[in-house]
Amino acid sequence: MSLVLTNTNVKIVISFIIIGKNEGIKLFNCITSVNETIKHNHLKQTEIIYIDSNSVDNSIDLIKHFDNLDIYKLTNQCNSAIARNLGFKKSKGETLFFIDGDMELIPENLFYFYNLRENKLNYPFISGGFINYYYNKAGKFLSKQEYAPMIEDEFQVTTGGIFLINRDLWGLVGGMRSVFRRSQDLDFGLRISAKGIKLLRKKQTIANHHTIN
Repeated sequence: MSLVLTNTNVKIVISFIIIGKNEGIKLFNCITSVNETIKHNHLKQTEIIYIDSNSVDNSIDLIKHFDNLDIYKLTNQCNSAIARNLGFKKSKGETLFFIDGDMELIPENLFYFYNLRENKLNYPFISGGFINYYYNKAGKFLSKQEYAPMIEDEFQVTTGGIFLINRDLWGLVGGMRSVFRRSQDLDFGLRISAKGIKLLRKKQTIANHHTIN
């Protein structure tokens, strides 16, 4: 179900595709960070798409004022693979930037992953590190910790909740398989690896991740 749909004939270079369920203020902060990333890096020809997995909180009310955001809501079966596949179908960008709704991008670090001068990815399937901010169920901040810190860049076969990928590469493997109840990103990474391309995990931080401990 489309809640907001912007019709444009402008060529889209980057599609920011956010997925989430009941993320509330974290989703608002996520979309704000995407807009800050666009502004900080003087990005043109972008779009922001949010795929909601049937949230029952105030997530959509918090974000529907963003005038550059397309919102779609899944109302039947929901999982991250279904949401990302729908995001792909609704997107137009040559680069797909998938983001979980509880993450905030670090605008000044985008150039580690994306060539701003040539408007293309530095590698066709790429991600980075992130910092976990842990909260209790009441929303009280507990601690923060860098997730699996790396000394050097590494090639891996799984993606996690945030990654950038060329549109043609996504299409080459037919997107994500929605039949799995979990670990769809691992299956996706393995199928792309079978095509000879592993995920390049950069050592630089790409986002902050806000989650329950």
